[in-house]
Amino acid sequence: MTSPTIQPDRASVAAPTALVATPFLVDEVTAVIAEIACDPVHLRRDYALRVKDADRLRSRLPPRPVIPAIFNHNDSRDRLGQVFDLLHGLGLYRRAYSPYPIVAKSVGLDWLWLDAGKRQHCLLDKLRSLLVPGSESADNYALLMAVHGMGADSYIYQTENMWLAIGSAWSQLKAATWQLQDALNLWSQHPPSIHGLSEAAQWRTAVFKAMTRVAIPSGLIAYGSDNSRPILALTEAGRWAVGLESSWTPPVPQVHIHNRPIIVLADHSIVFLAPAPALEVVFTRFTDRLPGAIGTGALCRLSKGASRRSAQAGQDAAQVLTILREASSKPLPANVEHEITSWYAGIRQVRAKLGLGACRRYAASGPPPPLLHSANNPRHPAPGAGLVLSGGCP
Repeated sequence: MTSPTIQPDRASVAAPTALVATPFLVDEVTAVIAEIACDPVHLRRDYALRVKDADRLRSRLPPRPVIPAIFNHNDSRDRLGQVFDLLHGLGLYRRAYSPYPIVAKSVGLDWLWLDAGKRQHCLLDKLRSLLVPGSESADNYALLMAVHGMGADSYIYQTENMWLAIGSAWSQLKAATWQLQDALNLWSQHPPSIHGLSEAAQWRTAVFKAMTRVAIPSGLIAYGSDNSRPILALTEAGRWAVGLESSWTPPVPQVHIHNRPIIVLADHSIVFLAPAPALEVVFTRFTDRLPGAIGTGALCRLSKGASRRSAQAGQDAAQVLTILREASSKPLPANVEHEITSWYAGIRQVRAKLGLGACRRYAASGPPPPLLHSANNPRHPAPGAGLVLSGGCP
């Protein structure tokens, strides 16, 4: 893919206009790690995902936003493969060898309790370690995440130096809104002394590819049009990621929606009013997931069979009812409370002293136990107390 050819406009800075930031990679990472946490996936002997697992993960990916062709990377690689690059770069899952499953690590579960702004902050924080001179040394995860984002063009030997140079090029945009062609001309004026990128055309193409494959999908650069001319600008998050700002605070979510994001219906369905992937994982312990449901709406249903699985893992009716009451924005229907109590009463419970061990074994091999939160574990707050972490990245 080569940089586009556009008739240049001599006005280097375009008039301000509405710009759009689309950090869709954050949503895709969240959807996949949530699905893995709910139901681990397996590798074949050739270390590829089993077909049915790959199809299941693809079905959980949210639709990508419509991006103008000039800003779209047009990467023919598998979309799920791109997401796994990011999962690996962020260290959210544990990869085992066949026939053992791929499961979410503890940091992957922590990721789900973050709101969208903090997730983006974590993603950009990894990239910032590569883009800003003098920042803490980048780990291999960050380097792999950025290199894989460039696709087949990751052949450059001095990869870390390349990303420092790319960060310097993006920082030249500062706080202004630029027409795309003028930004490309600006970037091509000072190519770095890196083999394969030392010529102006090579460097301009590399920066453009990094922009369309990494910066725009992560929300570092916003795009738009002005009088049919493509324009771009660094977002507030982007200015922090390239070192122009010393800090960036993600926008605060609407707390009243995220504190109690579900409603339990009389037919035992659980309706999500807002996306809450961490709660989806918690609910897999005592509900059946509804096929094809993603994000919001009726995502799962209480059932006697699910209650039996939950009881075998050491959970009781009181715990389930407590979780539902804390997460629900409305009182639980009386028939639901009665039936949950009767289901668990009719199921033989595991011995109390074995219950905690069963939950821990289940957490290590599949979905996490429902009561992830506790007074001594602030990294997993109670659903009723808000579905975000009080700290930073996992």
